[in-house]
Amino acid sequence: MSEIQESPAERIAGDLALAIHQGLIRGGERMPSQKELMAAYGVAMGTAAASKHAQ
Repeated sequence: MSEIQESPAERIAGDLALAIHQGLIRGGERMPSQKELMAAYGVAMGTAAASKHAQ
């Protein structure tokens, strides 16, 4: 049985969606910047940018 792996961008997008759902990021608040996502997840700028369009 194979397991479907999500991409790093999809994982970040999922984490952001969960943070919004849990109220950790509220309406009107800034989303983390690409540089913040790069530092937090250890990803390249392109991956950080793609995460905002994933899911």
